[in-house]
Amino acid sequence: MHEPSSAKVISKNHPKEIVNAEDKCCGNCRYHSAYQYPDTIFCFDKFADNDSQLKSIFDVCNEWELKEQGCLCLDAALKRYPNAKDR
Repeated sequence: MHEPSSAKVISKNHPKEIVNAEDKCCGNCRYHSAYQYPDTIFCFDKFADNDSQLKSIFDVCNEWELKEQGCLCLDAALKRYPNAKDR
């Protein structure tokens, strides 16, 4: 399992207007889908690029785009790793 790195993340409870570079992660990206809930996601963008599609929910890449709808997998991962909000 992938332990969270040291970067802040936003969950569905945060306003979407406030997204700094350090708040971005796969768990709040529009290209993700739950794979191994809640730790691992399947990235459709990486799949389209024939790249490694399975990522930690806390990873991020240059193709990141904010998901307009809230996602429960990021909130569940933040509950599993309580210190992730302080990362």
